[in-house]
Amino acid sequence: MLYTQFVDLAEQQYQIRESRKASKKGYNPTPHPDIDIIRPYDDNSSTKIYHKPSGVTYSISHHGKYHNIAWNHTSGSPDSLSRKERINIARNAEHVWKNHVEPGFSPGHVLSNEPITNNGKKAREQVYSRYGFSSANKHGMQFAKVGKDRAEGRSGRLTPYSPNKVQRAVIAANREMK
Repeated sequence: MLYTQFVDLAEQQYQIRESRKASKKGYNPTPHPDIDIIRPYDDNSSTKIYHKPSGVTYSISHHGKYHNIAWNHTSGSPDSLSRKERINIARNAEHVWKNHVEPGFSPGHVLSNEPITNNGKKAREQVYSRYGFSSANKHGMQFAKVGKDRAEGRSGRLTPYSPNKVQRAVIAANREMK
Protein backbone atom coordinates (compact mmCIF):
# COMPACT_ATOMS: atom_id res chain seq x y z
CA MET A 1 0.00 0.00 0.00
CA LEU A 2 2.69 2.50 1.03
CA TYR A 3 4.83 1.47 -1.96
CA THR A 4 1.91 2.08 -4.36
CA GLN A 5 1.39 5.55 -2.90
CA PHE A 6 5.09 6.27 -3.31
CA VAL A 7 5.03 5.16 -6.96
CA ASP A 8 1.94 7.32 -7.63
CA LEU A 9 3.61 10.34 -6.01
CA ALA A 10 6.81 9.78 -7.99
CA GLU A 11 4.80 9.58 -11.22
CA GLN A 12 2.97 12.82 -10.37
CA GLN A 13 6.27 14.58 -9.64
CA TYR A 14 7.70 13.34 -12.93
CA GLN A 15 4.67 14.62 -14.84
CA ILE A 16 4.95 18.02 -13.13
CA ARG A 17 8.66 18.22 -14.00
CA GLU A 18 7.90 17.32 -17.63
CA SER A 19 5.13 19.94 -17.75
CA ARG A 20 7.51 22.62 -16.53
CA LYS A 21 10.02 21.68 -19.22
CA ALA A 22 7.29 21.90 -21.85
CA SER A 23 6.05 25.29 -20.66
CA LYS A 24 9.34 26.79 -21.84
CA LYS A 25 8.35 25.75 -25.36
CA GLY A 26 4.80 27.13 -25.16
CA TYR A 27 3.25 23.70 -24.91
CA ASN A 28 2.27 22.43 -21.50
CA PRO A 29 0.09 19.30 -21.59
CA THR A 30 -1.91 18.49 -18.50
CA PRO A 31 -1.02 15.12 -16.97
CA HIS A 32 -3.90 12.62 -16.95
CA PRO A 33 -4.05 8.90 -16.12
CA ASP A 34 -5.37 8.07 -19.62
CA ILE A 35 -2.41 9.60 -21.48
CA ASP A 36 1.33 9.11 -21.76
CA ILE A 37 3.35 12.25 -22.43
CA ILE A 38 6.47 11.25 -24.33
CA ARG A 39 9.40 13.57 -25.05
CA PRO A 40 11.92 11.60 -27.09
CA TYR A 41 14.60 14.32 -27.07
CA ASP A 42 16.15 16.29 -24.22
CA ASP A 43 15.72 19.58 -26.06
CA ASN A 44 11.88 19.33 -25.99
CA SER A 45 11.74 19.72 -29.78
CA SER A 46 8.85 17.27 -29.95
CA THR A 47 6.12 15.79 -27.82
CA LYS A 48 3.90 12.76 -28.27
CA ILE A 49 0.58 12.41 -26.52
CA TYR A 50 -0.56 8.78 -26.46
CA HIS A 51 -4.13 8.09 -25.36
CA LYS A 52 -4.07 4.61 -23.81
CA PRO A 53 -7.78 3.66 -24.12
CA SER A 54 -8.15 4.58 -27.82
CA GLY A 55 -4.62 4.08 -29.19
CA VAL A 56 -4.60 7.60 -30.70
CA THR A 57 -1.21 9.35 -30.71
CA TYR A 58 -0.66 13.04 -31.43
CA SER A 59 2.87 14.02 -32.49
CA ILE A 60 3.82 17.65 -32.02
CA SER A 61 7.04 19.22 -33.36
CA HIS A 62 7.96 22.46 -31.61
CA HIS A 63 9.71 25.30 -33.46
CA GLY A 64 9.56 28.31 -31.16
CA LYS A 65 5.98 29.56 -31.29
CA TYR A 66 5.19 27.29 -34.26
CA HIS A 67 3.99 23.74 -33.69
CA ASN A 68 3.37 21.10 -36.35
CA ILE A 69 0.66 18.57 -35.46
CA ALA A 70 -0.01 15.04 -36.74
CA TRP A 71 -2.02 12.13 -35.36
CA ASN A 72 -2.27 8.42 -35.97
CA HIS A 73 -3.76 5.34 -34.35
CA THR A 74 -2.82 1.75 -33.60
CA SER A 75 -5.91 0.13 -35.13
CA GLY A 76 -4.41 -0.80 -38.52
CA SER A 77 -4.45 0.76 -41.95
CA PRO A 78 -7.55 2.71 -43.05
CA ASP A 79 -8.09 0.27 -45.92
CA SER A 80 -8.53 -2.66 -43.51
CA LEU A 81 -11.05 -0.86 -41.28
CA SER A 82 -14.81 -0.64 -41.68
CA ARG A 83 -16.53 2.73 -42.04
CA LYS A 84 -17.83 2.41 -38.45
CA GLU A 85 -14.30 1.76 -37.13
CA ARG A 86 -12.89 4.75 -39.04
CA ILE A 87 -15.62 7.02 -37.66
CA ASN A 88 -14.94 5.74 -34.14
CA ILE A 89 -11.21 6.45 -34.54
CA ALA A 90 -11.95 9.99 -35.78
CA ARG A 91 -14.22 10.60 -32.79
CA ASN A 92 -11.52 9.30 -30.44
CA ALA A 93 -8.97 11.60 -32.10
CA GLU A 94 -11.30 14.55 -31.64
CA HIS A 95 -11.83 13.64 -27.96
CA VAL A 96 -8.08 13.42 -27.37
CA TRP A 97 -7.55 16.74 -29.17
CA LYS A 98 -10.19 18.65 -27.18
CA ASN A 99 -9.35 17.20 -23.77
CA HIS A 100 -5.61 16.51 -23.81
CA VAL A 101 -3.78 18.21 -26.69
CA GLU A 102 -5.36 21.60 -27.52
CA PRO A 103 -5.58 22.91 -23.93
CA GLY A 104 -1.77 22.71 -23.60
CA PHE A 105 -0.96 25.37 -26.22
CA SER A 106 -0.14 28.93 -25.20
CA PRO A 107 -2.15 31.84 -26.67
CA GLY A 108 -0.51 33.47 -29.69
CA HIS A 109 1.14 30.29 -30.93
CA VAL A 110 0.59 29.06 -34.47
CA LEU A 111 -0.26 25.44 -35.26
CA SER A 112 0.13 23.73 -38.62
CA ASN A 113 -0.53 20.31 -40.06
CA GLU A 114 -0.40 18.43 -43.33
CA PRO A 115 -3.49 16.22 -43.32
CA ILE A 116 -3.06 12.89 -45.05
CA THR A 117 -5.55 11.71 -47.64
CA ASN A 118 -6.98 8.24 -48.04
CA ASN A 119 -7.74 7.34 -51.64
CA GLY A 120 -8.27 11.02 -52.47
CA LYS A 121 -10.64 11.59 -49.53
CA LYS A 122 -9.88 14.57 -47.31
CA ALA A 123 -11.48 13.38 -44.08
CA ARG A 124 -8.60 14.53 -41.87
CA GLU A 125 -8.62 17.97 -43.47
CA GLN A 126 -12.29 18.25 -42.51
CA VAL A 127 -11.58 17.06 -38.96
CA TYR A 128 -8.82 19.67 -38.55
CA SER A 129 -11.18 22.33 -39.94
CA ARG A 130 -13.65 21.45 -37.18
CA TYR A 131 -10.85 22.02 -34.66
CA GLY A 132 -10.40 25.55 -36.02
CA PHE A 133 -7.71 25.15 -38.70
CA SER A 134 -7.90 26.95 -42.05
CA SER A 135 -8.62 25.21 -45.32
CA ALA A 136 -5.58 23.50 -46.83
CA ASN A 137 -3.41 25.81 -48.90
CA LYS A 138 -1.83 24.91 -52.25
CA HIS A 139 0.95 23.04 -50.39
CA GLY A 140 -1.61 20.95 -48.49
CA MET A 141 -1.01 22.65 -45.13
CA GLN A 142 -3.56 24.01 -42.68
CA PHE A 143 -2.92 26.65 -40.01
CA ALA A 144 -4.57 27.88 -36.83
CA LYS A 145 -3.74 30.47 -34.23
CA VAL A 146 -4.32 29.81 -30.53
CA GLY A 147 -6.44 32.39 -28.74
CA LYS A 148 -6.93 33.08 -25.04
CA ASP A 149 -10.61 32.16 -24.96
CA ARG A 150 -12.94 30.01 -26.96
CA ALA A 151 -13.23 31.35 -30.50
CA GLU A 152 -16.69 32.56 -31.45
CA GLY A 153 -18.69 29.81 -33.11
CA ARG A 154 -15.99 27.22 -32.33
CA SER A 155 -15.64 24.57 -29.67
CA GLY A 156 -12.00 25.43 -28.92
CA ARG A 157 -9.56 28.33 -28.79
CA LEU A 158 -8.30 28.03 -32.38
CA THR A 159 -9.09 30.35 -35.26
CA PRO A 160 -8.11 29.79 -38.91
CA TYR A 161 -4.84 31.49 -39.76
CA SER A 162 -3.03 32.44 -42.96
CA PRO A 163 0.67 33.05 -42.34
CA ASN A 164 2.52 35.84 -44.15
CA LYS A 165 5.52 35.21 -46.44
CA VAL A 166 8.13 35.49 -43.67
CA GLN A 167 6.27 33.07 -41.43
CA ARG A 168 5.78 30.64 -44.33
CA ALA A 169 9.54 30.73 -44.97
CA VAL A 170 10.26 29.94 -41.31
CA ILE A 171 7.76 27.08 -41.35
CA ALA A 172 9.20 25.70 -44.61
CA ALA A 173 12.74 25.87 -43.19
CA ASN A 174 11.62 24.05 -40.06
CA ARG A 175 9.90 21.34 -42.12
CA GLU A 176 13.13 20.74 -44.06
CA MET A 177 15.04 20.28 -40.79
CA LYS A 178 12.86 17.29 -39.78
